[in-house]
Amino acid sequence: MKRKPVILIVMLVLAAALLFSGCKGEEDQTGDTVVRFSTGDSELLSIGGTKCPVSYAKVLLSNYQNIYGRAFGMDLWGHDFGEQDLYSYVKDLSLTELARLITMESLAQSRGLTLSSKETENAQAAAKAYYESLSDAEKEYMEIDEEGLFELYRDYALAKKLYSELTAGVNYEVSEDEARVMTIQEILVTDDAQAMEIENALLNEADFSTLAAQYTEGEQIEKTIKRGDLPLAVEAAAYALDTNGISEPIKADDGWHFIKCINKNVEDLTAENKLVIGQKREKEASDDIYEAYVKDLPSTFNQDLWDAVEIRTDGSITTDSFFSTYEQYFQ
Repeated sequence: MKRKPVILIVMLVLAAALLFSGCKGEEDQTGDTVVRFSTGDSELLSIGGTKCPVSYAKVLLSNYQNIYGRAFGMDLWGHDFGEQDLYSYVKDLSLTELARLITMESLAQSRGLTLSSKETENAQAAAKAYYESLSDAEKEYMEIDEEGLFELYRDYALAKKLYSELTAGVNYEVSEDEARVMTIQEILVTDDAQAMEIENALLNEADFSTLAAQYTEGEQIEKTIKRGDLPLAVEAAAYALDTNGISEPIKADDGWHFIKCINKNVEDLTAENKLVIGQKREKEASDDIYEAYVKDLPSTFNQDLWDAVEIRTDGSITTDSFFSTYEQYFQ
């Protein structure tokens, strides 16, 4: 199976809110848990006894701000629209990724997983290469040295090793029909009399697109679909059609459906969907073990410290190669 980007390695089922709801601390007037640390404390997260300094978060934050901030060949930070939305998104993404990483490390330790000497050497080499790529301003902002980067790369490698163990034995063979993506046109009406009119018109070889424009109550006439997108009875009828075939009227909870198959197999989208199904199977294979572990996992989160962390968009932070450097040394 194709190697996935390292960003996906720890994409398991945990949401940051689930982690932080277990924090131990004083309660505010709403009853929500609030964790308080001293002002000079550099510890951002502690999950299952595994501690994480704020410098780890700044490494992710620096890279994500440039990966997403320069999307589509544009400097999105320079636009007036949406900067605060992008700012919040990048901070939330960095924190959630970090929480997942630390939780995976804790789970790996509980299962006795360790890195081989070669994997440890690779983490050291990746840390050295990435550290040397940083400017003085970036090193100052991240507050991290080469040893800290080694520990972060080691954590990623350990998380990947755990993920491989949790998903061992997953069947990645996905049939063409299971993954098949179709292009269809659809007419949806809720009135029985209108459904009968459409059925009679189609029997008299009326143009499907014209009828759809005249009658449909759906948001779209033509669309691509995969299994699970339509009600079961409608899906079964759609997937039984050949290209240019038209279904009989199909009754579902939301009304009467008429389907015309425009393309019974959109090959490039079907290939992409095979990968998505494989990733879903991986997630399902790991969920039981992972969820059982995190259910009662003690954790703390330094909200005050995180609120004080700012993204620098003045051009002094340009690094975006943390993840690609990992891939270089862990192919």
